[in-house]
Amino acid sequence: MDELLREAATLHRAAFDREVPEEVARRYAAAHRALSRITDAERAWMKRALDEDLDLEALEAAARRDRPDHVLCRKFKALLYVAEASPEYYADFVSDEPRRFQAFLSLMGHGVRTLFKRLKGRALLRRLETP
Repeated sequence: MDELLREAATLHRAAFDREVPEEVARRYAAAHRALSRITDAERAWMKRALDEDLDLEALEAAARRDRPDHVLCRKFKALLYVAEASPEYYADFVSDEPRRFQAFLSLMGHGVRTLFKRLKGRALLRRLETP
């Protein structure tokens, strides 16, 4: 259970750049049962990624494209599903203000950032896959 709470905190920091609320961490741990098909090798991979304090966002961006069923992608999805159901995350998922120009600039900036994260993630994936 402690390992799942640590995972929740680390994934949440990568996704939202802030600490995870206790309730979200608990719900992530509970939702983790739906991910029961996680193998021992995948658990070891996650532990190594967490222990080495790697950029999980970059790893997920790289894995999502080539291996959408990767353990990290499944774990990020679980966390995002849990967070999305919480009212305090509304502003993280929905923009109520019409701001076309700012939205366009934000989209362009995040597009460049995504490319950088994907390249960094590919390098980190290769590093993690070598013993």
